Amino acid sequence: MQPFFDVSVSRPWHWGIAILSAPKAAVPEQLDDGLVTATKDCLVLRVRHAQDIDAERFEADWDWATATIRVRSLASFEADAEEPVLVGQLYLPNGLLAIGDADSEVLLNHLDERTHVRVYANVDTAGATAVRVDLAGAM
Repeated sequence: MQPFFDVSVSRPWHWGIAILSAPKAAVPEQLDDGLVTATKDCLVLRVRHAQDIDAERFEADWDWATATIRVRSLASFEADAEEPVLVGQLYLPNGLLAIGDADSEVLLNHLDERTHVRVYANVDTAGATAVRVDLAGAM
């Protein structure tokens, strides 16, 4: 099934987390031990930290480590061979989803207020380097 949209955000994550939430939603003060901490209107994903590279000093221009967050908006979920690390729901007033951290964010729109979520991740010793988040409207 073709997604309504398929957006990837690849960049250094200087906080080691990616936050997917309703704009201005409260972010949990403490994170769970696993890859994802979820509340009713926020997902916090542990991702590869920007400084997770072989370097003795961080000065001037530098090739920071990156991670990619891919978000797909679907009409409905399909059967998937991968096992999701999270199945849940997000409350998104006005159908808006922000993807970012304390440095910056990307805003996605045209989502259902009650959006079902599935999170998939590729994790190596450096943490999650690729995360896919599938979204589908309330069924």
